[in-house]
Amino acid sequence: MLPFGTENLTLVQRVEAAVDGRTQLRYVKRSLSGCSWRRKSVWKQNGVRMEHGEEVVCRIPAGQEVPRAGDYLFRGDVTENISSSYDLSAALERHREKGAFRIASVADNAAGGAPLAHYAASGEGA
Repeated sequence: MLPFGTENLTLVQRVEAAVDGRTQLRYVKRSLSGCSWRRKSVWKQNGVRMEHGEEVVCRIPAGQEVPRAGDYLFRGDVTENISSSYDLSAALERHREKGAFRIASVADNAAGGAPLAHYAASGEGA
């Protein structure tokens, strides 16, 4: 259990599988518990301009589904059915105010006997 790990999250993973020589795409939702969710304000450079943005970092206790770059994280339990890219885009838009985001990077802090074994997923929020 992580200190301050009081958040329930929903992880959405895109899964591709070959079926009869064709690629089938589906989305899998997984519930995660005991997580932390931190948002922070950041400045980033876009060409010659500086833009204000937000970064989200979530810490997920080891022993749960391991997130990957390219997956999506939502704060709380997502009840919507997500079976297509359209459904995913709509869910992201509905939950963007709460900080839903696409994971850009994942740090594996679960290996090597870390005292608070966890995965740290981060990305750009709304």
